[in-house]
Amino acid sequence: MKKWVLLVLLGCSDRAPKAPEQLRVPVPEGWVATGSTERLVAGPRGREVVTFESRTEPLPMVRELLATLEAQEVTAVEPTEEAQFSGVHYLVGGAPAFVAVKTIGARTIWCASTRGASSAEVTAAFETCRAIELR
Repeated sequence: MKKWVLLVLLGCSDRAPKAPEQLRVPVPEGWVATGSTERLVAGPRGREVVTFESRTEPLPMVRELLATLEAQEVTAVEPTEEAQFSGVHYLVGGAPAFVAVKTIGARTIWCASTRGASSAEVTAAFETCRAIELR
């Protein structure tokens, strides 16, 4: 069973203030999440497995993510490109990792696994990123 964590996104503009956007982040059973208005980290208690950052940049295409990874000399394993979502599983020094971006409203949520995450944790974190939604 997954539990949901809410991430409140605040934005600055010259217009009249509006209610902040809230995201629902489905963290796997046994994971905890901590964060601020712009960044969230999640993983099993005492460990950070994935980071989520809110940005206003446009959704990159998978080929852009791949180009960035290849410049860092990592091995791309599995690119994923869907409507509102781009992500790449890759290996760095033989260890599994991922980077992904999901568009939610006017924001993009950048997700990335952290060093030391297991293959199962990387997969769970990737699916968590894919499943983020507006509340």
